[in-house]
Formats: sequence, structure tokens, C-alpha cells
Amino acid sequence: MVEDRKTTRLDPASFDSDLQRILAVLFNSKICNQLDWLSAIELSHAFRDEYGIRLHWRTIDAVLSRERKAVDRRKRQKRTQYMILTPGIELITLSRKSVLLIDPTKAVQAVMTLHQFLATMVGTTMICDPYLDNVTIEHLDSCPKGNKLMVLTKNISDSGKLRRILSASCTAGHDIEIRVPSGNTLHDRYIVDVKNLLILGTSINGFGKKQSFVIQISGDIRQAVLDAFQKAWSGGTVWP
Repeated sequence: MVEDRKTTRLDPASFDSDLQRILAVLFNSKICNQLDWLSAIELSHAFRDEYGIRLHWRTIDAVLSRERKAVDRRKRQKRTQYMILTPGIELITLSRKSVLLIDPTKAVQAVMTLHQFLATMVGTTMICDPYLDNVTIEHLDSCPKGNKLMVLTKNISDSGKLRRILSASCTAGHDIEIRVPSGNTLHDRYIVDVKNLLILGTSINGFGKKQSFVIQISGDIRQAVLDAFQKAWSGGTVWP
């Protein structure tokens, strides 16, 4: 529903820096329009046509050329295209959302915190994580039994151990379905249940190994992410 998605858009004019304004437009494009990659010219047109803001494409290229964590980049038809990454989402949401810093020097506590989050998930729980192995399934065992777990992933460490742990988890009462989306569109890490969205700064199987954030979000942005997840899920291939 286009009308619903418009309400989820961040307002670029509400941010103080060009970088944050650019990231807001990339975020809106990704969540609301399902367009991951935009060139500086496309971003400049979006600023003008959708938000009434003039920002030259050369300025956009210059700003993003200095940013190595918030965006990914690729070359297409001799133009650089950009896509917002989790650190970029964190940069434009930290000031307005519930944020938890994961300290790798306290790895055990960090893992316990993750398990506490998972234990509070309500109803159908959707997990988007580009990487999946047996450790991922071991962590997801903390989710309440009876919850349907929909796992969207791209890189699966297919091993006998993973298959055994997955089978044991399902036998123990967990309802887990894993799908691999078509194309190469999976980059972000998040968990969605009936009320909340958790944006993860690292994959579940690496939780606690390095400093990262967990951002808890509700409301319109959560619904938009849910819509994007369901679109990727419906076109995905069941594994195994």
C-alpha cells in the first residue's frame, strides 16, 4: 500500500548534515520503494522531486566517497551506485530509538542479552541475516517454542552439524523455516515480531565478537521493513 509506505519515510530536512540527509533518502528508497542502489544523479533527482531539496550530484558523490562504513558502492555503466548499510541506518536512527551497545569485552553478557531479546519475541518472528550456520540456530533456540521462525538468509554454512542442530531444534518444538531470496539483495540484519523491530549491527552467529549496536524500533518503520521482508520471502527458495 503506497499510502502506508509514505508515512514511514524519514524527512531528510530534519537532519543536520548532508551525509545524514543522503542516508535518509537511501533508507527511504530501500524501505519504501525496494530500490537498494542509487547513483548520485538519481539521489539528486530524488532530493529535488520528492523532497524539494537541491543537492548537487557532485556534492553527493563527494560526501559518500569519504564514507566507508555507512554505505556500500558498486560501478554500473561507468557510474557509482550507493546502498545504505546497517551502520548507516544506525547513524540516522540512534538519536530517536532505543539503542543497546554490545561490548565484545563482555561477550557472555552480550550473548545473554541477545537471548533475553529473543525470549521476548511474540508470535511469528522474522529473522533476516545474510549468514547462517549451526551457531545461528543455537541462538534462535532461545525464542519461545511455538513461535513460527521465518529465517531469510543468503550464505548458509551447509554442514552435517547445522542439519543435526536444526533437526533437533524442530524436534524440541521450534517451528523453523529457512528461505534463500532470489538475487543478491540481502545485506541487512534484523528481527521482526508482531510489535517490534530489532536492527542488529552484526550477524547472529557473530554476536558478542565485536562492538555493535542493537536498535529497537516500533511503529511505521517496523511495518515498512516487514513489507520488504515479506516480499523477499515470497520469492525465496526453501532450504534445505
